[in-house]
Amino acid sequence: MKKLLIVASLFPNAMEPTKGVFLKQMVSHLRGCFDVSVISPLPWGLKMGLKRQDIIEGISVDYPRYFMIPKMMRSLYGLLYGISLFPSVWKMSKRFSWDAIIVTWAYPDAFGMMLINHFMKRPFFVYVLGSDINIYTKFFLRRKMIVYTLKNATRVFSVAEQLREKAISLGVNPDQIVVIPTGIDTRLFYPMDKNKCRQQLKLPTDKKIILFVGGLCLVKGLEYFIEAALLLIKKRDDLLFLMIGEGDQRNLLQTIITNENRGDAIRLLGIKPHDQISSWMNSCDLFCLPSISEGCPNVVMEALACGRPVVGTDVGDVSRLILRKPGGGEGGGGAVVPPRDSQALADAIVSVLDKIWDPQMLSQSIQEYTWESTTQKVHQEIMRHLSPE
Repeated sequence: MKKLLIVASLFPNAMEPTKGVFLKQMVSHLRGCFDVSVISPLPWGLKMGLKRQDIIEGISVDYPRYFMIPKMMRSLYGLLYGISLFPSVWKMSKRFSWDAIIVTWAYPDAFGMMLINHFMKRPFFVYVLGSDINIYTKFFLRRKMIVYTLKNATRVFSVAEQLREKAISLGVNPDQIVVIPTGIDTRLFYPMDKNKCRQQLKLPTDKKIILFVGGLCLVKGLEYFIEAALLLIKKRDDLLFLMIGEGDQRNLLQTIITNENRGDAIRLLGIKPHDQISSWMNSCDLFCLPSISEGCPNVVMEALACGRPVVGTDVGDVSRLILRKPGGGEGGGGAVVPPRDSQALADAIVSVLDKIWDPQMLSQSIQEYTWESTTQKVHQEIMRHLSPE
């Protein structure tokens, strides 16, 4: 069995068990095709109590540290990443001599690891996920390093067609980029009885529940979500807005909710175990993703797989996911609005809540996006570039 190294800063650890859980799912499925090991680099000073090596659900993970100055000299992050990690990566290569490497996130991760790979010369694959292409390429020096990395990668995997088009516009060869969306676990995410899920989670049965799941960070556009919620709860008393996740905007969002005295209708619930997210999704009437930037977000696929309509912003491949029906034709699993538009978001939420949706039809619309199909495509692409025994 060929050996595959995956480098992913977004990966669970003992202190953050839900961090990058979608990448853990991908790795778990790739283990059926490859002998897999993971490197999940962390900046110096963070998670100091975390072990340098661990086993996460049977997956061997190294957590080396790299030097950076937070929010300063970001154009140097990639170089510092490569210099800092070189000793750890070289040492690891002695006990796990990989045949190929996948690096998730174009900068600083893929750029830094490409510098290291110049010495190791293994087939080098880059997985671009969203903001690494949509946002980081707005900065001149970072754009140059990202484009250099993608052009010199063995192959670029993109989770979204929109990211592929963006990379092509930056000068990357179209033949070098293949769209391979992340997947969903259909054994976990499927339609369930809404009222039973609410009883299990101790949620009211007389409210229309609008749910968000994800990081509480700027790119998720949550200030617009809360603004839309405030617009609606002034007119209706049957709405409950729930937000699952943690992030650096939590205090700001909680302050807005507290100042408006609407903690009864807008609630921050913190992190929930991944295996419980399907129950939360099945308990809601509508899932909302108000992001400013995305790739191909798993939460939209998971909500649809649970038979719940979605209101999302027109970023990344969100519209492609929502405006689908079985067979891949045009249909509708919710509504799509412009980013940063609270009023449009509020209007779409009302419109979607007022419709009757068929959970089985919504779930069927997304069934092609499974981890089995995703990892099969990744396996095929990698094996095309590996020499036979």
